[in-house]
Formats: sequence, structure tokens, C-alpha cells
Amino acid sequence: CEPVAESGLLEWDVEMAFPATTPLGRSLLAAASSRDLSSYSSGTPGSLALRVRFPLGFPETPPEIWLRHPRLLPEPLLQVVAD
Repeated sequence: CEPVAESGLLEWDVEMAFPATTPLGRSLLAAASSRDLSSYSSGTPGSLALRVRFPLGFPETPPEIWLRHPRLLPEPLLQVVAD
């Protein structure tokens, strides 16, 4: 964990690593091996990179959490073939 410099202690970058022996760790590694690893520009395969922003009203107001890496984009259901 480390705070994002420009926002002080209210915004943090967090990396959560999961062992390959856990179901989530296996799923993340499988997704990484089937996709372009450039989506892991910060972080490592088998982990989740999050940004957490705490509002001034915390803990009465919940934090905002964004999944930064990996980019979990849906696979196309059908491919269009150009003539």
C-alpha cells in the first residue's frame, strides 16, 4: 500500500496478491496467461491492483474502490469477418 502523492492520506494504491494455490489466485493466473500481459503495467499476474479513496466523511461514508489491474474485459461473443 502506498498513498497517492497528490491526495495525501485519503487516496491509496493497493496491490493484493493471492497464492497460486487459492481459487482466486488460479483464476487470475489463468486470465493473465490467456490475455495480453500489458494490462499488468503496474502489478504482477496473480494479483489485483486497486485504488481506494476515502471520503472526508469516512467511516460514515464508505470508500470508493476501483479495480485498476488486471483489466477484465469481456471476451467477444462473435467475431466479425470482413469481406
